[in-house]
Amino acid sequence: MPTLGNALRRLGRPPKGHAAPPLYDTVLTFSPSLSDSDAGVSATAASPADADEKFEFNARAFPAGQPRTMTLTVASVAALQVDFPEDYATAATVFRYTSKAGGTYTGVFAHGTTSTGL
Repeated sequence: MPTLGNALRRLGRPPKGHAAPPLYDTVLTFSPSLSDSDAGVSATAASPADADEKFEFNARAFPAGQPRTMTLTVASVAALQVDFPEDYATAATVFRYTSKAGGTYTGVFAHGTTSTGL
């Protein structure tokens, strides 16, 4: 018999006491290719390609500004290089990175190296 919690999840609502996961309108994936791009953002993952690895964010309507690069590290090793226009950083655009092992990290676009803590 379905529970209220299961019914609410099917409707896209979180059960009472649980926050809704953030929604992102753009997803970059890295399988079978190690590179993907959309909305002015391109990313290249470290080899090997993995279907679980992804980079999610909300696209800017008109991305502009100087090119910037962010390197995400997992266990102190470069896992993903993200190239983006600087207005993603100046607007503090939030992203979610899912590693090959399935761990998730949420942060904001920033020029330089970002340790995910994964």
